[in-house]
Amino acid sequence: MGVSEVTNAQFRRFNPDFTPNYYGRRHATEDDQGFPLDAPDQPVVRVSWHDAMAFCAWLSSRSGRPCTLPAEAQSEWACRAGGVTPFSFGGAETDFSAWANLADRSFATGPQPGGKQVTGGLEHLMLDGADLSDRRWDDHAIVTAPVGRFRPNAWGLHDLHGNAAEWTRSAPLPYP
Repeated sequence: MGVSEVTNAQFRRFNPDFTPNYYGRRHATEDDQGFPLDAPDQPVVRVSWHDAMAFCAWLSSRSGRPCTLPAEAQSEWACRAGGVTPFSFGGAETDFSAWANLADRSFATGPQPGGKQVTGGLEHLMLDGADLSDRRWDDHAIVTAPVGRFRPNAWGLHDLHGNAAEWTRSAPLPYP
């Protein structure tokens, strides 16, 4: 496993035209593109499972070493660094801000043009009107953070909780 998520810069060596564009904001104005997701050190997002597998095949051919996505069980084991708690750094009540980029105060109230504080995009974190972000903690990241910014788990792996979703070798569910 890589020690961190694949960055946009790394993925662009495989696909130079790749761009994840922006993370749209709730209550955005017509001239507002949202938060950029394409910095070189941000994790690659908005790639299909097939693109992720093609990247692994390309990396294998370039490096001469086998490379593939982990199985789901391997991913979970590595994520928790062999531990039994829900997160490598503890339970659900643990302050995650030093360890993971999760839905928190910064995401829920990210800065907007003109200094207004409006949600960074909570519409997908609402369940029956309840806000699922945890505003007790603040990791200072509104969207994806540069890879490796947060503390590693006990095995030296970064960003396996939050920041960006990771594909596993399990076949993807078909899109509707």
